Amino acid sequence: MKTFPVIHRIRSRNPLGIGGFSLPELLVSIAILSLLMLFTFQMMEQTQRTWLLAKETTSSYKEARAAFEVMTRRLSQATLNTYWGYDNPDNPREYEKKSELHFLVVNAKEALGEGPDGSRPGHAVFFNAPLGFTAESSPTGTPVYSNMEMLLNSWGYFVEFSSDENDRPSFLNKNNTIKKRLRYRLMEFRQPSESLSIYQDPPLSGRSSKTQIYDWFAKGQTGVNASVNRSASLGPKDVRTVRPVAENIIALVLAPRLPEFDRNDPDFIAPNFVYDTREFQWGQKSDKRVELSKHQLPPLMQVTMVAVDENDMARWLTTNGQREPNFVSDSLFKSQRSLEQDLESLNRDMLDQKVRHRVFTTTIRMRESKWTEDPDN
Repeated sequence: MKTFPVIHRIRSRNPLGIGGFSLPELLVSIAILSLLMLFTFQMMEQTQRTWLLAKETTSSYKEARAAFEVMTRRLSQATLNTYWGYDNPDNPREYEKKSELHFLVVNAKEALGEGPDGSRPGHAVFFNAPLGFTAESSPTGTPVYSNMEMLLNSWGYFVEFSSDENDRPSFLNKNNTIKKRLRYRLMEFRQPSESLSIYQDPPLSGRSSKTQIYDWFAKGQTGVNASVNRSASLGPKDVRTVRPVAENIIALVLAPRLPEFDRNDPDFIAPNFVYDTREFQWGQKSDKRVELSKHQLPPLMQVTMVAVDENDMARWLTTNGQREPNFVSDSLFKSQRSLEQDLESLNRDMLDQKVRHRVFTTTIRMRESKWTEDPDN
């Protein structure tokens, strides 16, 4: 009789008869939970890597993107300031379009020669625009000319392989404190309004060779190749007219074009990318294309720029002994008709060399262009 209360008490603790998890069930549960946690951590890690890569990519090309936007905006402001004048002031027969200014897209090496530290691959553009840049200042450092935003300037862009020795504080160059940094760089040419060389004698209209016509931006004290642009120390009145605006730019491709509805071949005006509003002075005057480009801006300009990743560029130079890379073959970008194929070829070459890159491209409208195929209009 004494055992019944004990049995009753034991049963009262588990009145429904429900048992706990068995050991195999616990092991399976733990395994499933571990797999879920593993998948969760892998997803979080992948998301973090993607975010960091996107952040790094955006940061790497931030300078290139900003330079590209500035370049295209200023290029769209190019002007020739054309007017109607006598064909021959001494014996006039008719009016014709005239201009004292110049616009050209040209092979950079052909127009400028080699750079001080390496090549100048790709294309270059030189033009005049009302950008209001002046450099002269008073002894106190204040600008002599102010509130003159529409003053005319000579401007241009090209790519070159060069060092940063002349663009950093001079004390860094003493005793080789910091080694020079070799990179491809997008260079900006800018002549102050008070130093325009395009108006120097003899006038452009009186020159008959390409070399003489190109002197206004290539030579002289304010030209691209002026010694002041390669000097580490400047005098009180020295002004550099060339400066880097972005590093790791390996290619600049400029394609003057017509609207597609104007012709079946919109690249008619510059099939080989070259466009010179003064080609009539040195080129084949019988060429219809040369005749149409006389003192006329192209209606459209397709601008393409290729930038590479800084880490990959540094790795390549370290691996190959700081010699200049030949990322862009001389056979590329010779004809507008093969522009897309050339870009694809360049992309494959860069991938083969494991160099990350980004292509920036846009088509801008030249604001001052009044393109016509009728010379009398």
